[in-house]
Amino acid sequence: MTPYVTLAGPGTAEWTVERSRFIAYARPAESEAEAREFIQSMQKKHWDATHNVSAYVVGVDHRIQHADDDGEPAGTAGRPVLEALLAREVTNAVVVVTRYFGGIKLGAGGLIRAYRKSAHLGLRAAGLIRRRPAVRYRLTLSYADVEAVQAVLARAGFRPADVAYLDVVGLVFAVLPDETEAFFSAVAAATRGRGRAAFDGATWLDEPIVPADDEG
Repeated sequence: MTPYVTLAGPGTAEWTVERSRFIAYARPAESEAEAREFIQSMQKKHWDATHNVSAYVVGVDHRIQHADDDGEPAGTAGRPVLEALLAREVTNAVVVVTRYFGGIKLGAGGLIRAYRKSAHLGLRAAGLIRRRPAVRYRLTLSYADVEAVQAVLARAGFRPADVAYLDVVGLVFAVLPDETEAFFSAVAAATRGRGRAAFDGATWLDEPIVPADDEG
């Protein structure tokens, strides 16, 4: 499991340049098939648009890359959108920029800038996260101990990712590998040595990324 940057969720942004309307759609895509399916859905939604330019990157190693100018001059549309993804090292993501032509030609340079900025605006609207591999641990407690234990663990920087209320309470924590020792120390302190955290599988921890003001 390798850390990577991707989108927090779907996002949409719209702006106008020289009367041409640009609508950017960005969303996560875990596979090339998922990315292509989203592109097709946008083409159907905006069947009357002048262009539906697209790009996607898939794989934690950025192995799969694709860009489509959709009728715009070669290299002026799809490539700038792809470069917006690569500039932020974003993967497992797809961007579609829909253009409704406003009657004024932008020229090659204008198109490149417009599509690059549209893509950056779409990525900003979606939000970026850094996904890091982590380990899940399940801590089982009585109802009487839950509030106090959660308070101690929270002060140590650990909050449950999931809570199950049954005969007992199961708290699931996602812990980074280099925080494991601190987590078990916090559990011991919170439960006065009585609590045991059991391994519950591998997972991811998502850390929000604040983008720079570089929409192109």
